[in-house]
Amino acid sequence: MNLSELIYIIGFASIAVIITLYYTRKETLVTVNQTYTNEKDVSIAKEWQVNEGFNRAIDQLGNEKMETRLGGIYALERISTESEKDYWPIMEILTAYVRKNSSIDNRLLDNSLIKEPILMDTQTSESAKKQDIAVKNVTLDIQVILTVLGRRKYSFESGETNNLNLSRTNLQHTDLLKADFSGANLSEANLFGANLSETILNRANLYRADLSSAILIKADLSGANFSEANLSGANFYRTNLSGADLSKANLRANLRVAHTDFLSEADLKDNLSRAGLKAIFSVTNLSEANFSEANLSEANLSGADLIQAKNLKIKQLSEVETLYNAKLDEELRLPLKAKYPSLFEGPK
Repeated sequence: MNLSELIYIIGFASIAVIITLYYTRKETLVTVNQTYTNEKDVSIAKEWQVNEGFNRAIDQLGNEKMETRLGGIYALERISTESEKDYWPIMEILTAYVRKNSSIDNRLLDNSLIKEPILMDTQTSESAKKQDIAVKNVTLDIQVILTVLGRRKYSFESGETNNLNLSRTNLQHTDLLKADFSGANLSEANLFGANLSETILNRANLYRADLSSAILIKADLSGANFSEANLSGANFYRTNLSGADLSKANLRANLRVAHTDFLSEADLKDNLSRAGLKAIFSVTNLSEANFSEANLSEANLSGADLIQAKNLKIKQLSEVETLYNAKLDEELRLPLKAKYPSLFEGPK
């Protein structure tokens, strides 16, 4: 075989290889494009289904039948777990529904939902009866929404940058056991008699909220704002109140009928300034609490830890019911024991 024949054969083979590679690449591109198109179609179809489900759930939420509304609520919950872009809009829709349909401004109470409030103070209860004060329990759809919100996928500053807005809502006697409402805006909300046991309310805004007779056993209330809130008769057993602002809050409980575990073992660091504290503080950590202008008249401070309490005055402590086994700084304990020895005596 001469050189020219060899060159011819090599050239022919090279052309064949190039043609084969061309068609192979073309087929690969077609396959890739088809795959991309299929995936895009699937994505579009999925988004369409989500949008359809979203719109259908919103329609159900406005239905007059309770069972249909409940179906819409649960459908929105499911979508919020599957669609990141719809998550927060759904949270806003649900909280807006509660604000609209369970507002404290709504005076049109259904007679079937009215009952007498159960108050810790007997005299106050009698007064309430005379004034014909009505208590409106929330409807089933409102309770279900609160349950859904309490177990939502994310929480404040853990996937959420905004706060749940439940301000000025009527949430009386609701069951919020173990719910997560961290950072929520509950200012001026009515939580009378609500079950908030083990509920997470850290850094929540409860300014001027009514939590009278609420159950807050083992709740996390650290850093929450309770200024001017009504906490009368609430049960704070083993509650974390460290860093909470209780300035001007009403923490009064009638000592004759209050539970003996009221505020027992609660962590009450920081701000108690100007709070009304006619309550039982047995075995309570009050060290580092700010007692500026706090009213301690008839408070039971037996076993309370008041070491390094801030702005605590002898005059305030002289008005308490008892200081039996209480821990006090020496500059407070010595003059009090000399002038008011009965405060340190045990139960008779």
